[in-house]
Amino acid sequence: MIFGWGRKKKKAADKPPAQPAAQATPPAPPQSPPASPPQVPPVAPAPAAQAPTASPRAPAPWGPEGDAAANQAIGGLRNYLLGALKTDRGIHAETILVASGALAGYAAIHAVFEAYLKRGRAQIGDQQAASTGKAIVEVKTQDGQTFYFGDLINSFLAASHGPASRQFFVWGYLAGVAINAGVPPAELPDINEMFQHTASTVGTPAFGIPRAPANLKPILTPRQAVDRLWPAVRAGLARTDGQGAQGPAIDVEHWPIICAIAAQQLIGQTKGVIDVKVALRLVMESAIAMSRIDPRSVPQELPAATT
Repeated sequence: MIFGWGRKKKKAADKPPAQPAAQATPPAPPQSPPASPPQVPPVAPAPAAQAPTASPRAPAPWGPEGDAAANQAIGGLRNYLLGALKTDRGIHAETILVASGALAGYAAIHAVFEAYLKRGRAQIGDQQAASTGKAIVEVKTQDGQTFYFGDLINSFLAASHGPASRQFFVWGYLAGVAINAGVPPAELPDINEMFQHTASTVGTPAFGIPRAPANLKPILTPRQAVDRLWPAVRAGLARTDGQGAQGPAIDVEHWPIICAIAAQQLIGQTKGVIDVKVALRLVMESAIAMSRIDPRSVPQELPAATT
C-alpha cells in the first residue's frame, strides 16, 4: 500500500507509462514489494529548459534490441524501491518520490563520469568549456564538498539548446505523466526556477531539501536515499542475468532514463494521495540536487555478505 500519512488514499491508475512528455501513457498499479528491505546504511546557470513538446519521437534512447533489458531494469528498480522503502504501515508516498528523483539525478552525474569523463568524451574545465557540452565545472565549497555543473549534466535532466542537447531527458518523462493526468503544460512547475533554486542553495543547509507543503515530510533526504539505495540500484542496472534479460545490460548513459521512467510510474501510483504537481516538484528538485554531488562520495558496492 502506498500512503500519505494523515491523508486519504485513492486508488491509482492501472497502466505503466514508458514514454516521455507527448507520448506518456498512464502509470502502473501498485505491486507487492519484496518483504525484506535492506539495512539503512558559487551558483551555476540553469539550463535553457523548454516545456515538453508534442512532436512525435521514439519512446526511449535504446533501440528495440534493448527493450527486454530496459523493461526488466525499470520493473526491477520500481519493485526494489517499493520493497526497500516499505514500513510497517506501508509505503510512504513522499519518501518514495524523493528517493526515485534522487536516484534519477544521481544516475545523471554517474553517467557523466562513467560514460563521458572516463571514456574521454568530456573533461573537467571552466564555464566556457562547459558551454560546448564537452566539459563540466567543478565547484568546491568552504566545507570541503565538491559539486558539478554544466550543460552536459543539465542535458540529462531537461531540454536544452546547443551541442549538449539530447532527445531524452528526465523532465520529459516526468512532465509526461502529469500532462496525461490532465495538468496543462502551462501549470507545470517552473523547471528553470528549480535549477536556479538548487544552484543558489549549494553550500547551505537548504541544499538537497526539496520544497514541499508542511504536511509532507519525507523520511529520507535525497542524499540519504542515494547513499542508502544506490549500491543495490547500481548492481541491478548493471546486471545481464535474470529472467527476461537478453544481451548486454543497458548502457550507463541510459541509466538516468531508466530511473526517470520508474519515477514516472511512481508519480502515477501516488497521485491518489499527493497532487501530481507537488509530486513533480518533489521528484525533480531531488533529481537536480543529486545531479550536482560528487559521485565518488557515494557508496558504489553492496556490503559483503555475512555468513
